[in-house]
Amino acid sequence: ITMPVLTNMSWQDSLPELEATLDADGQSLAQNLAIGPARNRVRRALIAFLIGAAGGLAFNIWLMRDAQMTIVQFAQSSGLWFLIVQPVLFGLGARAALQLGDDDRDIARLVRAHVNVDLAQLERLQIYGRLATRSALSWLVMAAVILLFFVFAAPVAVSIGALVLSILAGGYAFATTIRPVVKVVSDVRHNALEVVRARIATAGAQILEGQTPSTSISELVAYEAWLEARPIWPISAPITRRLALYGLIPVLAWFGAAAAELVLEGFAA
Repeated sequence: ITMPVLTNMSWQDSLPELEATLDADGQSLAQNLAIGPARNRVRRALIAFLIGAAGGLAFNIWLMRDAQMTIVQFAQSSGLWFLIVQPVLFGLGARAALQLGDDDRDIARLVRAHVNVDLAQLERLQIYGRLATRSALSWLVMAAVILLFFVFAAPVAVSIGALVLSILAGGYAFATTIRPVVKVVSDVRHNALEVVRARIATAGAQILEGQTPSTSISELVAYEAWLEARPIWPISAPITRRLALYGLIPVLAWFGAAAAELVLEGFAA
């Protein structure tokens, strides 16, 4: 329920750091994104919710058939909880998935068209690494909540498949935000290397002809080495550690729910 609000808060908190990496048009777009989704996206979110709710109802029908129960019998058991909660949960999950996908594409478009790359200040671009980590966290938390409904309510293969898909979804969300930044920085660095290598070749030719180059080869070679050492990934060590910890969220949720079920069964026995 709070996913749209949390997303806007994330954009607003990151806005000053984002604006420092963007041109004037990009800053304007970032400010619009921080305000909230456009009206056409609100309608799409409602449609996504309804589709997800229909999926929740279909999942309840599958549970009833698997348990060989009528709807009355299912409603008189613990299945009543699933009848009430699962359509809402699946609807909210579908809406959140749509919104997170839109946000990932917005960041990608923003980076490709409007980001300014200063190879001497690449640490400014780490804001995109943090945004990518937050996007992955949203997917993984959402997946962890959904996974709680699969423990013992579905075959083991379905539960494990959902677990693997949730981790892949988090990785995809992270990569979708990071990939355009890596591409832009890589292109800028590649172009700078081509220029300096051309100047090295020119300086070498001038020396062979007995001329004094305007810039010494040692300085050019040092600059080339500096360029080659510049990182193209806007990820720091804390971001990497945080992402690894976030990846454990659905795993711990799945095993934690399974352990709780076993404990409760032990008390019941």
